[in-house]
Amino acid sequence: MNAVSVAGGLVLVTNGIYAPVAVNTPLTLQSSNGPDATVIDGGGVRNCVYLTNNTTMVGFTLTNGYSRDGSGGGAYCESTSAVLTNCVLTGNSAVYSGGAANCTLNNCTLTGNSAFAIESYTFPRVHYYGGSGGGASGSILNNCTLIGNSAWVGGGAADCTLNNCTLTEKITWGGQAGKNSKRGPT
Repeated sequence: MNAVSVAGGLVLVTNGIYAPVAVNTPLTLQSSNGPDATVIDGGGVRNCVYLTNNTTMVGFTLTNGYSRDGSGGGAYCESTSAVLTNCVLTGNSAVYSGGAANCTLNNCTLTGNSAFAIESYTFPRVHYYGGSGGGASGSILNNCTLIGNSAWVGGGAADCTLNNCTLTEKITWGGQAGKNSKRGPT
């Protein structure tokens, strides 16, 4: 996906499977036919998308993203002013936030994402099994569905605000919404 746009512009993306993308200019990136037809695949080696502040992404599937040294295997956002709407984040992983980090998500589905950090030291004998926010961390989620995400703390979400969201998680130590997450109206 090669596109040039000015700040505030619209980039309309046709059907297809695309390599990871970094959006460094505030704009709207929109699929022409929704998440079933427009996929960004991280290839198991990179975040699917990086979004700068005041960027909007509409109607994509983000899959197979990975961030070994950080968070947001599916989507890493500079802040919650970056917005994903009607997107599917599935099968992404990261050390800390598998699906999305620092984003606002509206009407999104997050499924099968994971966050696990494992560190071992031989002396002194310390083991750290971390990873939080399998679906999302540091994010605001509105009308989202989180299914089958996993993490050591907050299988669905950690350090998030969830408004009218549905959570069904499989592996978690700290509960579905995880540490410091706030549940809004349901």
